Amino acid sequence: MRGLLVFAGGSPIDRLTARWTEIAAAMLSSAHADVHYDSANYLSDLIYSGATKFVQEHAPDANASFAEENLRKFVAYEIQLGRRENSTAPPVGESTFFNAKFSLCPLWPFC
Repeated sequence: MRGLLVFAGGSPIDRLTARWTEIAAAMLSSAHADVHYDSANYLSDLIYSGATKFVQEHAPDANASFAEENLRKFVAYEIQLGRRENSTAPPVGESTFFNAKFSLCPLWPFC
């Protein structure tokens, strides 16, 4: 999976970011998505912002599964939008990112 940035480190924000980036990357890879560079950066920023908000709000660990489900909704919607253009290698670019964000947000803790 090219493009998604992983923030490896020891802080809680870094660990969440890495875990959530792995989830997004696995979903995009299994969909054979063609992820454009800008969209990968936007998604990386969204994930990092969500991890930061999660930690800063002192969300209990039990809420991590809720946040992960919301991330899965977001990425699945991006893939769904891309499949409208190409069902075998859905393009995931700037427009799919912002369409997903506009359609789904607010989506705690990401937006």
